[in-house]
Amino acid sequence: MNEIITELSKPVWWVSVVVAGILINLLSAYIKSKLDTIAARTFSWWRDKSQASKAAWETRIEGISENDRIRDIELAREIRFRLQSINFLLMAIFLLVLLSFVMASGVFLPKLFQLAVFGSSSILSFASFLALQNAANTANALCIADIKSQSSVKQTVEGAANR
Repeated sequence: MNEIITELSKPVWWVSVVVAGILINLLSAYIKSKLDTIAARTFSWWRDKSQASKAAWETRIEGISENDRIRDIELAREIRFRLQSINFLLMAIFLLVLLSFVMASGVFLPKLFQLAVFGSSSILSFASFLALQNAANTANALCIADIKSQSSVKQTVEGAANR
């Protein structure tokens, strides 16, 4: 403890603290401008990507609400995604159950093989999640398009009644 107090009482320590503070301040002013330009580029890229995604979503909704064939195709896609999700999840569970039965029977399996089965099951579970997420996204688009087409039909009927 005495070493710390004697070190703090030396003028060299205080001068080095002041010099370090000034250097950090100058360096931060230089780095701040560089970081601001990098952040501006990154945020503009993110904004452009978000706007493109939103425009694609709106185009998809418009297509579904205006065209019955596109709506039918989207319904089939949703069902396909749900079936894929169920299929992947069942395969993952089957691999785990098969591995547990083989291990319970006393058959020696190398650790690398066990790890490969667990990894495959994990990948299949994740693929199941992604397929279910796609199905939910498609179902959401169908619901929004249905609401939009119903509101446009309602406005058309009200407009005809007001004439």
